[in-house]
Amino acid sequence: MEEDEISNPAPRKQLCDRTIYATRAMPLSNGEPTLADLGEARLAGEKQTGLIMPSIYRAPEVMLGMIWDNKVDIWALGQMVRLCTGRL
Repeated sequence: MEEDEISNPAPRKQLCDRTIYATRAMPLSNGEPTLADLGEARLAGEKQTGLIMPSIYRAPEVMLGMIWDNKVDIWALGQMVRLCTGRL
């Protein structure tokens, strides 16, 4: 993904206080499910930082090093539905 971004940058919109990038397709595995335990799980009543979730299923705000909260659980639910149904 990094090499692709360097050679073919994603479209972006520059605002005075931030940059908005176009969405890129998430890299997929070779088709085999990636199993993970809940070793990185935590109760998040407040804003959090740091890595959680297996990298292949990680929420965008976590990958980008942004502050996150329990809303990343919605992302995780979507990833589980995708894993169980095979739908993208």
